Amino acid sequence: MATANFGKIQIGIYVEIKRSDGRIHQAMVTSLNEDNESVTVEWIENGDTKGKEIDLESIFSLNPDLVPDEEIEPSPETPPPPTSSAKVNKIVKNRRTVASIKNEPPPRDNRARRKSNCVKEVEKLQEKREKRRLQQQELREKRAQDVDATNPNYEIMCMIRDFRGSLDYRPLTTADPIDEHRICVCVRKRPLNKKETQMKDLDVITIPSKDVVMVHEPKQKVDLTRYLENQTFRFDYAFDDSAPNEMVYRFTARPLVETIFERGMATCFAYGQTGSGKTHTMGGDFSGKNQDCSKGIYALAARDVFLMLKKPNYKKLELQVYATFFEIYSGKVFDLLNRKTKLRVLEDGKQQVQVVGLQEREVKCVEDVLKLIDIGNSCRTSGQTSANAHSSRSHAVFQIILRRKGKLHGKFSLIDLAGNERGADTSSADRQTRLEGAEINKSLLALKECIRALGRNKPHTPFRASKLTQVLRDSFIGENSRTCMIATISPGMASCENTLNTLRYANRVKEFGISPSDIPFSQGSGSRPDLSPSYEYDDFSPSVARVKELTVDPTAAGDVRPIMHHPPNQIDDLEAQWGVGSSPQRDDLKLLCEQNVSMDLNSASTVVLQVLTQATSQDTAVLKPAEEQLKQWETQPGFYSVLLNIFTNHTLDINVRWLAVLYFKNGIDRYWRRVAPHALSEEEKSTLRAGLITNFNEPINQIATQIAVLIAKVARLDCPRQWPELIPTLIESVKVQDDLRQHRALLTFYHVTKTLASKRLAADRKLFYDLASGIYSFACSLWNHHTDTFLQQVSSGNEAAVLSSLERTLLSLKVLRKLTVNGFVEPHKNMEVMGFLHGIFERLKQFLECSRSIGTDNVCRDRLEKTIILFTKVLLDFLDQHPFSFTPLIQRSLEFSVSYVFTEVGEGVTFERFIVQCMNLIKMIVKNYAYKPSKNFEDSSPETLEAHKIKMAFFTYPTLTEICRRLVSHYFLLTEEELTMWEEDPEGFSPTNVEDMNALLIKDAVYNAVGLAAYELFDSVDFDQWFKNQLLPELQVIHNRQYLETMFTLLFQLLQQVTECDTKMHVLHVLSCVIERVNVQGLGADSKNLYPFLLPVIQLSTDVSQPPHVYLLEDGLELWLVTLENSPCITPELLRIFQNMSPLLELSSESLRTCFKIINGYIFLSSTEFLQTYAVGLCQSFCELLKEITTDGQVQVLKMDQLLGNMIEMWVDRMDNITQPERRKLSALALLSLLPSDNSVIQDKFCGIINISVEGLHDVMTEDPETGTYKDCMLMSHLEEPKVTEDEEPPTEQDKRKKMLALKDPVHTVSLQQFIYEKLKAQQELLGEQGFQSLMETVDTEIVTQLQEFLQGF
Repeated sequence: MATANFGKIQIGIYVEIKRSDGRIHQAMVTSLNEDNESVTVEWIENGDTKGKEIDLESIFSLNPDLVPDEEIEPSPETPPPPTSSAKVNKIVKNRRTVASIKNEPPPRDNRARRKSNCVKEVEKLQEKREKRRLQQQELREKRAQDVDATNPNYEIMCMIRDFRGSLDYRPLTTADPIDEHRICVCVRKRPLNKKETQMKDLDVITIPSKDVVMVHEPKQKVDLTRYLENQTFRFDYAFDDSAPNEMVYRFTARPLVETIFERGMATCFAYGQTGSGKTHTMGGDFSGKNQDCSKGIYALAARDVFLMLKKPNYKKLELQVYATFFEIYSGKVFDLLNRKTKLRVLEDGKQQVQVVGLQEREVKCVEDVLKLIDIGNSCRTSGQTSANAHSSRSHAVFQIILRRKGKLHGKFSLIDLAGNERGADTSSADRQTRLEGAEINKSLLALKECIRALGRNKPHTPFRASKLTQVLRDSFIGENSRTCMIATISPGMASCENTLNTLRYANRVKEFGISPSDIPFSQGSGSRPDLSPSYEYDDFSPSVARVKELTVDPTAAGDVRPIMHHPPNQIDDLEAQWGVGSSPQRDDLKLLCEQNVSMDLNSASTVVLQVLTQATSQDTAVLKPAEEQLKQWETQPGFYSVLLNIFTNHTLDINVRWLAVLYFKNGIDRYWRRVAPHALSEEEKSTLRAGLITNFNEPINQIATQIAVLIAKVARLDCPRQWPELIPTLIESVKVQDDLRQHRALLTFYHVTKTLASKRLAADRKLFYDLASGIYSFACSLWNHHTDTFLQQVSSGNEAAVLSSLERTLLSLKVLRKLTVNGFVEPHKNMEVMGFLHGIFERLKQFLECSRSIGTDNVCRDRLEKTIILFTKVLLDFLDQHPFSFTPLIQRSLEFSVSYVFTEVGEGVTFERFIVQCMNLIKMIVKNYAYKPSKNFEDSSPETLEAHKIKMAFFTYPTLTEICRRLVSHYFLLTEEELTMWEEDPEGFSPTNVEDMNALLIKDAVYNAVGLAAYELFDSVDFDQWFKNQLLPELQVIHNRQYLETMFTLLFQLLQQVTECDTKMHVLHVLSCVIERVNVQGLGADSKNLYPFLLPVIQLSTDVSQPPHVYLLEDGLELWLVTLENSPCITPELLRIFQNMSPLLELSSESLRTCFKIINGYIFLSSTEFLQTYAVGLCQSFCELLKEITTDGQVQVLKMDQLLGNMIEMWVDRMDNITQPERRKLSALALLSLLPSDNSVIQDKFCGIINISVEGLHDVMTEDPETGTYKDCMLMSHLEEPKVTEDEEPPTEQDKRKKMLALKDPVHTVSLQQFIYEKLKAQQELLGEQGFQSLMETVDTEIVTQLQEFLQGF
């Protein structure tokens, strides 16, 4: 019967399945499940094997041809099913055809027919489906009862619960063995506390096994979908929230007790976030502020110490037990057993760290130890933080010391570390708490590094990095040292970030690995549970991917042939790798695979060439698939050998070859390094290098340049170690007589030299120095040869030969530039280098003279100017990199530059870029810091003094005078381009009626020079007198506004009369220009006179019902704002225009910010009259704007309590960032305005509010020396209109209104002292005496004392 139910479904066939997202695709049947009448299917997606169980109903609905034969009623319309001998792939292909036949209409007369077996089976499946749906509904209702659906994190809670349901829990038990570790790292999770439970916080920590901790971190995608990111850590031991202190002690500190009896040093410490349970673990259970010390690791370790003393082998040693208890707070050490006496930490003559003055008390039993712990805990430094009301703010170190006849035998240090915390989480108002946190975190980082050094047996332990590690130095030094770290974590989702930080800290100490087998998934769920699309889990399932290999046959001589290895008859693998569709090439590849023979390079090139050709298409439908295919091939072995074969084939299309070079070049950056993912094999790289340097005959310049850059990229990574033959090959190729090969080799030589010169590591620099010293003579000879050839051919008239030799001169000079500037540590000691640099000046003169015969229309002119500029770049770069080596060249450089730039020598041969370069050379010599001696000449180096002497000797008074004269009279004059701009925009320069143009140009140049040299001329020129007598008359501009009114009237009339859109736009453009030219702001209060024609412009340009607003809105709003800011008072017309604002706010465009400024302007101008008229409409507009807030935003706004608490907490935390006393007082007034209140959130933050208020009192209160009372120094008894000095710009009318309004600010009218008293009095009346007293107890006693001092007299 079971066989009949599965019909034609067999293991190994492919069926259609439907995914949860609606996709339908094929999957292979891997098992038949008779118990629940389902089948298991598997498929491959993105390289991973995936699977699921599907019931028969779903299979039969998508695959009707698989329904059992006996359940189908034969009819003439129904064709016979396929025979059993048909191939599986034929069944798959015909499946859709069969499915389309099932919808044929039934026979007309079917009243007498009985139900077929197929109908019965369908009804049975439907009945089962209804039953299953009912069971699922009951299960959902039951789950809803188990969880609180009102929890805001209900969705995350369900995800975590479902994930935990897939785990097979194997927690740590007392029966598990205890392993020996020199360093033991374990994690302890505490339960959710009362506060977290009340806040409905979620437990996001799962400990599925004895050494694995999982953190379910909630995340949110861009589309606001929430999901889990499961981060897994492995340690030596992991304790869940049910593990008591005794079990923690059994696996952590107990194995260390025996160490101290074996003359060893043991250390056990608890590390974690504030409030995560460190003190509970080390010291014992808390009941309020009282601690039961008998259940902590301190006491348990002491108990075992005294038990060990009774053993015969230790009893005979006559050991004595002592105990010390001290704390480290803010880098200082205090003795907790001696009334917190401050101690000193010093090193003795044997470099042993000694805590001077630390009391050791002998203990005889466990009770003595408990008494000492009680004494120490009672005076340990603690405080209130955002995470814990009773937070330890110091490192407490309890030491059990064994001594034999007074000498140290062993020491057990038990440390309760202070809680680590982020600065952003500190909500304390005082600065001290933040300093404490910084010191705590510093010492914890130092402790981690010491433990890592201990675990890795490093020769150096950085124990001096903090006081904590310095005190514990003897615990880190020596072979017989053992350490245990207990990382305590909080389970709440609110503490998720801190928990992850703690786990990462602990993980770095020992750096455990984690593998999928470490996660104990239950047997029924495979490697992971069934995942919902709304959230994700870390995928631990191993990736199943087919391995394909393309290798190179090293035995092939000349013809490089990559070999592709594939299993027989696996053409699908080849299609997946090379993306070959139905084509002749695809058939050839299939034949090669079926015969299991190697494919030569030409065959692979054909396939890749076809795709590269498609990638050069302009049709995106062809281009995009080709680019995707090439991207997939990038990681395939042998792909770059194919590209090399393509771009070195000169018969192919240029665009295809260009693209092949680009893909090869980009692949070097990604896959050439050995450590890169999918890195090229060394054999393939060797073959590619050999192929690259044998192709210096590329005829296309652009491709040749790309190949040169490509070779340089490889050289940067491989030369000279893996590619020693590159430079010798290039040098030999440069010497050949073949012009093309010589040029390409020289081009490559330049790019390789440029790339190697850019490397900055010391080892690479040394290699380049060696290279430069070895080839510098050859490079100089090569440059001289090509330069002489060029100079000889200039007069020949053969432009092609001249251009060719000039191109080689330019390339060889580029090579020399890199070698000279970057190839020597002390280049002035190399005669060849200095000879080349001195020769530059003669060569420059020769090339400048050549420019007389090579005109601007000559094809060589551009290359000639580039070569001349390159000469100057050599000098500039050398001066920048080696200023002292440049000292012998200073005199000649200055003489050359000044003669060609500031004398007649340069006339007819210089050009603009050359002049600029020469001026830069002079400037760099003059301003070079290395050439400026110290104020005390004796402190200057001889090199600096020598260079300074050369400079001063050159710049004589006549030389400087001539340079300045030439600058002003020649170079500061307006150029032809500037004169053209003058003609196009005369008003941008000066009036157009000029009698003497030359005098005007000279005057402009002089003014420009004076402006540039104003700082140096300040002591010599009376600028005030010059401005009043000379400049001011020239700058007078008379603005004639008599035509404005007529102009605006005519423009408005024209605008109303025209009908064509283009004409309206032109009129509006003219109107915008007029508005821009009318300087409303410059008129100030007089701008009211312009209202008759300004206000209609504003009305028209901001009225959204009028078509012109589309073009004039932006200008109109700006004019509206300026008019408001300069208006002395409100007018009915100005008030009436505001009717346009409501539609503007509805637009919600980029002009919204300007609209808000206009609203502020009206409020400043006349708030009463304005709000009486428009307040209701404004509120409605603002409410409409708020409707655009998303649903999530509305939910956040509705969480007022949480929002208020977070706001107060942030306010208190950021108070130190406010530096102005006025704003600090205002913040205190704002927070105090929340009182009186019975709101629980405000009462929780009462301590912070009082702290801010007291800080504000310190800022504003001053003591009257006569009366001894305090008064608020910011109060002002009367108001004065602010005065404007002559140096200030005249304020606008709105500026005046703002200043007068600022003087009415509560900061200047409300006494903070009086305000605090009134608010506290009201809070007392609201809560009653007892409630108010309880509230005040949350405030630090020191703060309360200061507050009482300020409120004396009230």
